[in-house]
Amino acid sequence: MDQDKLISVIIPTFNRAAMVGNAIRSVLAQTYPRVQIIVVDDGSTDSTAESVQRFQTVDYVWQPNRGQAAARNAGMARAKGSLIATLDSDDLWEPEFLSICAEKLQQENLDFVFTNWYQDDATGGWKDFMQPNPYMGPFKDRAKEGWVTLEEADLRALYLRICPSPSSSALIRRSSMFCGWNDEIHIGDDWCMYLDMILNKSCRAAFTFHKCWRKKVVSRSVFEGCDRPKLLKFLYIEDFHRFIFRFEHMLAPEELCLLEQKYMESLVELAKYQMIHHYALRESYRLVRRSMERNMFFTLKVIPRIMMSGLKQRMSHFF
Repeated sequence: MDQDKLISVIIPTFNRAAMVGNAIRSVLAQTYPRVQIIVVDDGSTDSTAESVQRFQTVDYVWQPNRGQAAARNAGMARAKGSLIATLDSDDLWEPEFLSICAEKLQQENLDFVFTNWYQDDATGGWKDFMQPNPYMGPFKDRAKEGWVTLEEADLRALYLRICPSPSSSALIRRSSMFCGWNDEIHIGDDWCMYLDMILNKSCRAAFTFHKCWRKKVVSRSVFEGCDRPKLLKFLYIEDFHRFIFRFEHMLAPEELCLLEQKYMESLVELAKYQMIHHYALRESYRLVRRSMERNMFFTLKVIPRIMMSGLKQRMSHFF
């Protein structure tokens, strides 16, 4: 493996003074020898600056609060490496993370690689993310020497359904990136970045079920820290609406249908939540009407299923 290639690691952060130091230390502990660390402080009002500036080898950048995508792009503008990784400031890499990813990326001449991770749960323990996932588990039979290679068709099929590689999980070849992170996206900016790559060029990637990092879920996490209604509103409705507008001309009809169906299901699910929890009948009607304007027959089909699912959940909580 050519270990002379510089890896630029971008750490966006906002009011994480108590956590960002641990993230930096996990990068400094990497066995890969050539690493540039860039911390982009997205307008923190706590002591984040002091926490970061204790590390003399770290490039520290402050900007007014503009969101995680803008912070990653600010880091990218200062990156000197031909390989790019981003680490959320509440996550931690195992010491071999960059070495393992760089070796696979370079050996197979891939566009990006990503790894499985330990995700903390409500009990204070850690769980395997990928193997129980219905979209990732079936790939286990294809693993060779611990890795699964994803060709162009695999990537399109997978990433139009889920984003299996959150920001902290991946190492990306800089020359393969079609563009940076879309700062119009609320939550799924990394998802949008991958779709930009996958849909605009022929991509190859690989992932391993080996768990190489740890994701800590805190209340301010952009994805995991969101409650379900916010996740529906900002990711599966507003961000997906932007995905559809951005990518529809690149998609086959059946691929576009996947995005549209998830968008409509989310509108109906949020309508159900507004009706049951807030008695907001007018808002519920507005959301269902938006779904019907996209596809009335699909909406009528999905309403009973989502309502029944909600009823089962409430009965389960009751008993």
